[in-house]
Amino acid sequence: MSTSLSARNVRVVRNGAVLLDDVSIEARAGELVAVLGPNGAGKSTLLGAIAGDFPLSSGAVEINGRSLADYAPRELARSRAVLPQQIT
Repeated sequence: MSTSLSARNVRVVRNGAVLLDDVSIEARAGELVAVLGPNGAGKSTLLGAIAGDFPLSSGAVEINGRSLADYAPRELARSRAVLPQQIT
């Protein structure tokens, strides 16, 4: 089974603070994946980076072998769904 979603060596820096550093995860179609950790560990930041809501300082996120940046917004919306924790 090929990888449907991958985040490799993801680093997110906002306002000079390193929120994620060298985080990688892979998921295949049909797999259930849990992201666990204490408060402040970067779980929501990782999901935001995977969804394209947070710009990556380095690393890569791919869906079906294509970079997230290569998708048009409409095409990306057809490929994945995001349900935020909070609606602002």
